[in-house]
Amino acid sequence: MDLAGGYFLKMMVFPADFDLVGSGEAYGNCGSFFTVGCLNVDAHQGMNLDGVDMEGKAYIERHKQSCHRPLCPTCWPDWDNREKDKAATRLKAFVLKGRSLKPIHLIVSVPEADYGLSVPEMREKVYRALKRVHCLGGMMIYHSKRERKSDGSWYFSPHFHIVGYGWIQDVRKNYLESGYIVKNVGIRKTVEGTIFYQLSHCGISAKHHAVSWFGALSYGKLHVRYDEKEDPMCPICHERLRRLLWIGPGKCSLPEIDGGVFYDDPSNWMEKPRTRWIGED
Repeated sequence: MDLAGGYFLKMMVFPADFDLVGSGEAYGNCGSFFTVGCLNVDAHQGMNLDGVDMEGKAYIERHKQSCHRPLCPTCWPDWDNREKDKAATRLKAFVLKGRSLKPIHLIVSVPEADYGLSVPEMREKVYRALKRVHCLGGMMIYHSKRERKSDGSWYFSPHFHIVGYGWIQDVRKNYLESGYIVKNVGIRKTVEGTIFYQLSHCGISAKHHAVSWFGALSYGKLHVRYDEKEDPMCPICHERLRRLLWIGPGKCSLPEIDGGVFYDDPSNWMEKPRTRWIGED
């Protein structure tokens, strides 16, 4: 690209130039800790597997508050992990003629002539390019930017990362016909790691999903049952864990470890009252 063309691209406003993951603002309570536990101490008897005498002890868990928003600089990894787990489940559910395949990683770069398109328009052209190179289907993750190695800054350069299935052929023929460059990165050793990393700097918009599915893995063709999240239960008495408030002397001394488990004097805790609205019975 010549200097004049580069300046022109830099000054343009593109409809597909989205914010990066983690580039927004956190809420006031993001990253703070809360407590859940069980005060049903009459049912807490005997020794646990760690050799702790449970008689008369409250079961306590500490957890980090998360808004699960992709733009949050504090909580975006929680969003990323949730999306990664769902995507990995969907990828593993796909079989071809009773045989499981190994996922591959592709990168499809949008030509400069199409930089002014919307993301749905880009996706449609990318999907046609993927069909031409014999990609059966998978997930698309949209990246609106690339990082300059020289200074770490980001510039608009729309491309899609695909994790899916197929036997890639006719890459050059597709490029000559469409201008879309398809790069085959190859078989992934750690699918979850690839998805997490690609989601960590993808483009985020309130109007568009960060992940879309196409071909044989589209929602219309592949139906997947996802595990439903169960209510957290006390491992001792199997009662549902509830939000707790510290009422002991001074400040709560339990360390702030996400997922940390503790056994404490029940007199230090009370169940958090349920919020009641005016007029509610």
